[in-house]
Amino acid sequence: MQPSTIETLLNSVVDQDWPWVLIALIAAIPLSTIVFLFTLPTHYDHQNPDFVEEIRPDRSMADLERIEKEAQEGNHRLPTPGHGYAHFNKHRETNRKLRYAQSCTIVVLGDIARSPRMMYHAASLAKRNARVEIVGYVESPLPMQVTGTKHIRVHPLKALPKALEYLPFTMIAPLKLLHQSWMLYHALCYRVKTATMHTLLQLPPSMPALAVCLVGARMRNSKLVCDWHNTASSVLSLRFGRNQNHPTVWLLRRYELGLAPRAFHHLAVSEAMKRYLVKSANVLTDKITVVRDRPAEMFKPLASASARNDFLRSCVATTAYVENLTRRDNPWKLVVSSTSWTADEDFGVLLEALVQYSASSESAHDPPNLLVVVTGKGPRKAIYEGQIRKLQQQRKLDKVAVKTAFLPLNDYANLLACADIGVCLHNSSSGLDLPMKVADMFGAGLPVLAWSGYEAFSELVQEGSNGQGFQDAEALADALRQLLGEVSRDKLISLQKGAIQESRARWDDTWEDTVAKTLAISQS
Repeated sequence: MQPSTIETLLNSVVDQDWPWVLIALIAAIPLSTIVFLFTLPTHYDHQNPDFVEEIRPDRSMADLERIEKEAQEGNHRLPTPGHGYAHFNKHRETNRKLRYAQSCTIVVLGDIARSPRMMYHAASLAKRNARVEIVGYVESPLPMQVTGTKHIRVHPLKALPKALEYLPFTMIAPLKLLHQSWMLYHALCYRVKTATMHTLLQLPPSMPALAVCLVGARMRNSKLVCDWHNTASSVLSLRFGRNQNHPTVWLLRRYELGLAPRAFHHLAVSEAMKRYLVKSANVLTDKITVVRDRPAEMFKPLASASARNDFLRSCVATTAYVENLTRRDNPWKLVVSSTSWTADEDFGVLLEALVQYSASSESAHDPPNLLVVVTGKGPRKAIYEGQIRKLQQQRKLDKVAVKTAFLPLNDYANLLACADIGVCLHNSSSGLDLPMKVADMFGAGLPVLAWSGYEAFSELVQEGSNGQGFQDAEALADALRQLLGEVSRDKLISLQKGAIQESRARWDDTWEDTVAKTLAISQS
């Protein structure tokens, strides 16, 4: 048998060229080590403030000089300190660089715009003149609180090519894991040019974010703070019928609980989440701060009935129903539900409740017609839109009109303020998290009907004070009939007052008392 080409090559290397191969290997090791050392990311020096370039990609030197000149001539009003301009003017060093005493990298392994809690963190940091670097996916338009300040820079992550999304989960999962690991590591260590004092990570997802952020924070001498909204393992269990003992779920749970104690500090969305971290992850109590979701300033009741009417005319979801919603005799009631259209929110419960509500028109107390606006976007939206059309064709929703929409944040806040009642379908996968949408509804003075079948529910909704709980479609339909009918008008008004009372604790107040103290952030 004739030897193959590969065998011939190997024999040649062994017989004649092995000294050169050995020399090449010996030379390659120190050379690669030198290259690695010279390309390591910079460290954060906790003893000295850092410097960053004043010029951002979206603003040239000419833009900055023009703004300054117009301000001096009185033709341009500089924004407030939280927007960065005044801070730049006050703290500018030579060569148009800025001295920052406080800085933070915020990591969202998801759509940044659909992570309101992390956006609130960024806005609160920027308001206190801290440098903020946001790393995450930009799949939706970013809010003005992010784009309207010079203190915040966004570093978008590239998503996995869409052509690969059609592969089976067992194939796409490892590819996505490798892709996200590299993109996140590269962003944290190299695209964020100047290291930050803290790295604030949203959890879930924790795979691979928690491990990569621990490595990135260690390499850049940054302090990792984990903000626990839920547990990644419980979210994954939804894929396996809430089976917490599935091998994949078990491995992910061991991963996040094993790495959690290595973080510098933890923020928990509820007291139940704090107890879980202490008991299951052996995190010390003094390393956990409970930071409940609170509404931002934009979520507030409207000033007048005319303001409500004006918005209803302008909003794409309500403009066709303005006459029905604003007439004096037997007006329609506006119900708003915000959903991410995922497995932890069973929208079928609301649909079944609306079918039962429509059927109740045959009773002695005929309830008012409803306009139900469902906001948000997500993977199961198209499925439920098809079910809505089918129910409408079958005339099972004669007393209800259902509209779906994805609204800008300001429009969403105004829609909540115009509504009569809010519905939250969030069914916590872990029982430990609290839906931020309920806090937003309270901020707008909107009482809430919320799914109550999980441990942390009572930390947010006070039964009979600012809302009511339900655990099936029948209970939800009964609550809608009772609260929206004329007979129970006083009860609805009482719940509205309770919602307004709950909303008095705003995000900024809570943040100042909790996160600012934890991160040692002060107004500079």
